[in-house]
Amino acid sequence: MRKVLGLLLLLSVVSAAWAQERQDTIVVSRDGTGNFRTLQEAIESARAFMDYTVTIYVKNGVYKEKVIVPSWVENIDIIGEDRDKTIITYDDH
Repeated sequence: MRKVLGLLLLLSVVSAAWAQERQDTIVVSRDGTGNFRTLQEAIESARAFMDYTVTIYVKNGVYKEKVIVPSWVENIDIIGEDRDKTIITYDDH
């Protein structure tokens, strides 16, 4: 019985560590070479209340779109390919 409890404890610790280490990467590219063509589509593909980090890598280009990140989409990193060549803009006024 002690071995079974010890094994269950070990499995729960390992599975919790695995869940925290998981990380996905999504690529956004205007030319269609990535997973999505718009940043908003990439954000909408993320699961609600994720327990792992999703990195959204945005390739160079001008993305004219209004980006909305819902409060239930957590643990996302948005990284541009180049700070001067990756531009997200929207005329809201």
